Amino acid sequence: MPSAIFADSSVSSTATMDTVNTAFTRSTLIAGNANDGDLCEPTTVVAEYRGQATALLTAERTALNFLQRLSGIATITAQYADKLQGTTAKLLDTRKTMPGWRVLDKYAVSCGG
Repeated sequence: MPSAIFADSSVSSTATMDTVNTAFTRSTLIAGNANDGDLCEPTTVVAEYRGQATALLTAERTALNFLQRLSGIATITAQYADKLQGTTAKLLDTRKTMPGWRVLDKYAVSCGG
């Protein structure tokens, strides 16, 4: 079951996908095809899961939620960082984050630029 992206995106949270898999089940195999901070083109397969259907379905939604949220933050950060290149402006991650997500959100910002 591949996890693909559909627009130019910066990837973040590949490590959390493995953590989620371990928390829910140990019977699936994850093959990572992208690293945190990589800029990926549309339809790039970020990771592939293999295993029993019940095990895959148990962890899939949670892992995808992490991937979508954190990669979204990394992508928008990369877009802002690109626009600021050549200026003296600094991009800071000072906004409040969702409760319990602060460390992950800040990590996603660092992946994006």
